[in-house]
Amino acid sequence: MKYIKESFQELSKVSWPTLEQTVKYTAYVLIFSAITAALIGAIDLVFNTSYKQVVDFTIEQGINAQVESAPVIQGGGTQPIQINSDGAAQPIDVKVEGGSGNATVTPAQ
Repeated sequence: MKYIKESFQELSKVSWPTLEQTVKYTAYVLIFSAITAALIGAIDLVFNTSYKQVVDFTIEQGINAQVESAPVIQGGGTQPIQINSDGAAQPIDVKVEGGSGNATVTPAQ
């Protein structure tokens, strides 16, 4: 109880801001927050646009052709296909070795 009583005594000694000061400082905080949010949004827009341009350029230049040429089994074990560099899908013959989750799929010779 003594702690609470002394806390209130200390609070009575505090110099509280006037209503005018409170409104002014609140306006400063709101303006600063809006400016900060706008700057962060602008930086995010620049990075996002740059990232999209890099990804689009990469796809257009065919840098990901190695990934696209890998055999892909679709439809839960139906006919495997190979994606060519022009994006066309062609059926391929494959050889499956192993099993129990350790299967290796390789193009048939």
